[in-house]
Amino acid sequence: MTPAVGRSSWRRSRCYEYSPQKAKELLVQAGHPNGFEMEIWTSNGRYTKDREIGEATQAMLNSVGIRARLRTMEWAAYTKGWTAPDRMMWMIGRSTGFADFIFTRHFARASWDSGANNNTRFFDPRVEDLLVRARQEMDVKRRAAYYREIQELVWQAVPIIPLYTAKVVVLTRANITGLVVQSDEELSMASVKRRP
Repeated sequence: MTPAVGRSSWRRSRCYEYSPQKAKELLVQAGHPNGFEMEIWTSNGRYTKDREIGEATQAMLNSVGIRARLRTMEWAAYTKGWTAPDRMMWMIGRSTGFADFIFTRHFARASWDSGANNNTRFFDPRVEDLLVRARQEMDVKRRAAYYREIQELVWQAVPIIPLYTAKVVVLTRANITGLVVQSDEELSMASVKRRP
């Protein structure tokens, strides 16, 4: 997950490291000493190397005893399937925007199964309360503190597993100025100018 609010407390939290051995131990603790079967969904052609990333994830899961079947779909079928009750694991890109939009869209109860939103069905009463407080707070520092706390709670709960950060490459000509590439991948062209 990309941090949405400046330098926040998530940096102080311990990140989860790649450890097949720890994964096997956690499977035993969860009552699955012999692993289990599951399905991973990924799009094919929406993101750079999305199918290949799905295959790599499948191999990592298989190596610890989780027998994962990979199901790839073109984008329209994929987006329709997000609300399917039988989904187990799926890969989707998440872009950043402003804090309230990102946290409400991805981690609020009201956003369950509504398109590409809180499809993990993550719910935390404290997060719900903080979302309302942050939305109503006019003091910038207090508002940022609420979002930092939300970010910490979500980071610790791990409703999503961040895999990698994609680079957005935008090319322009030397005589074009004013193009703004926003953090949500949108392009703002309101100030674009072309010099002769």
